[in-house]
This record gives sequence, structure tokens and C-alpha cells, in this order.
Amino acid sequence: MPQTTVREIMTKDVISISRDLKVDIAIETMRANNIRRLPVMSSTDRLIGIITIDQAMLAMPKGSSFYAERSDEEVPTVNDTMTDYVYTIEPEVPVGMAARKMVDHTVGALPVVENGAVIGIVTESDLFRYLAAQMEAEPESAAD
Repeated sequence: MPQTTVREIMTKDVISISRDLKVDIAIETMRANNIRRLPVMSSTDRLIGIITIDQAMLAMPKGSSFYAERSDEEVPTVNDTMTDYVYTIEPEVPVGMAARKMVDHTVGALPVVENGAVIGIVTESDLFRYLAAQMEAEPESAAD
């Protein structure tokens, strides 16, 4: 039986953000799309980082709202806040190897890169959906 690959379970419609935008925009984007991380892309669509909702919220000035209300402090840019080393994965890698890479590096997602372009992202949620489907498909063992 062939192994399921990352391509089969990844989220294909990747929402990303530019490094030059402010962190509050990243928060708004993540909340509006019910996601917890955004790949950060260069002006030439090259993956240069990733920002999580936790990183973004911690970077916001004290007393500021996440929706346009400003404090006296300047809101930092995504570039100032993002993680600039991103673990990635190729689309034909087996799902188990993707899960192991996420566990080993303590990350919640891996951008899926093919020929230098981000074509998807595999997240913890994608892995849980896959696992749940596999468990539901298994026949229950007969009780003796």
C-alpha cells in the first residue's frame, strides 16, 4: 500500500504576509482566517520567515488593541518579529516523516516547498484530520 504524502493532506491555499507590514495586520489576518501562523514572503515570493499568532501578540505594545487602536509605542513590523529560519518540507515526503520533523523541531507547521515555491502548508490540524480519518476508516476489532 503506498504511503500518504504531504501533498495529499496539506492546505493548498496558503495565506502569507509581507515582511514590511505591521504586526497588528498579521494578527488581523490570522484571526480573520482562523489560522495561527503566516509564512512571510519576500517581494519576489520567496519564503523568508514565519510568524505565529503568539509571536505577533507578544510583540504588540502594551495597552494596544489588535484592531487598529494604537498605544504611544510604535507597532513593530512582521520583519522585526518573525522567525527567519523556517523548517520546510517537500510535497512527496510521507506524512509520518512530516509529523516527525514537526515533533523533532517543536513546530506547528511546515511550509511545503517545491522548486523553490511555497505550494502549501502542512499543520498540526492537517495531521490530526488525517489521523482521525485513518482511525475512522479502520474496522473495529471483534469483541470476544
